[in-house]
Amino acid sequence: MADNYLETKMEEHRQRASAPAPKKVFHESLDNLVLKNRSYRAFRQDAPVTKEDFLKMISLCTKISSARNRQGLRYRFVTGVQAQRLTPVLFFGGYSAGETGPHEGKNPPAYIIIYSHLPQERQSGWVDVGIAAQTILLKATEMGFGGVMMMAFVPEKITAALDGETLLEDGSKVPNTPIDKVTGERLHPVLVIAVGKPDEKVQLLGLESREQYATANNIENQSETYLDKSTLHYFRRDGIHYVPKLNIDDLVM
Repeated sequence: MADNYLETKMEEHRQRASAPAPKKVFHESLDNLVLKNRSYRAFRQDAPVTKEDFLKMISLCTKISSARNRQGLRYRFVTGVQAQRLTPVLFFGGYSAGETGPHEGKNPPAYIIIYSHLPQERQSGWVDVGIAAQTILLKATEMGFGGVMMMAFVPEKITAALDGETLLEDGSKVPNTPIDKVTGERLHPVLVIAVGKPDEKVQLLGLESREQYATANNIENQSETYLDKSTLHYFRRDGIHYVPKLNIDDLVM
């Protein structure tokens, strides 16, 4: 009996030793995801975003908070020819001093358009949009992608670029507004997210660091446009996108 017991234990030991080691699952911390979730305006052209990627990015939007639980947002994936039509009607980096984007040859391979059928003049409606957009980009960052939120656009131009227009008898044109399949109401674009594999470097600067950068590079007396604006304006220099950020002491009242 003792021999059988020892043989059994030895066999169990051999099986455990020969079994493949379990894979360790690495989960990035929220701190790291937030740090990597920058606003990118240059993207690799050899790394497409698929419909499956899009569905993963918006999957958490079925679980996030919504004011009064109205869940009035809808999400549209745009890529390929439609993405090419969309790019010219968007304004990239309107707050940037100098070069903005998208950068030549580095256009976004895809967009996620957030639509709403709710009156967006209600503050709670905009809160929903912000929560959804940040959630989508954090998920995209976790997946190795990056993007930028944009609200600098004319909604009618987005609708016309993607859904066409109807010619009225008086010769005017009306964009073919999409209809929500849940409520039957008309949907209007409220925010656009460009998404893809980033192809640029973004560096955060504290306000003191930004001033030190300008001094160290002897640009104080040059006609750099961003020096005439608020220190909170982001800017590009030597291929790097610099983004000034307030420090924690500045945020606490």
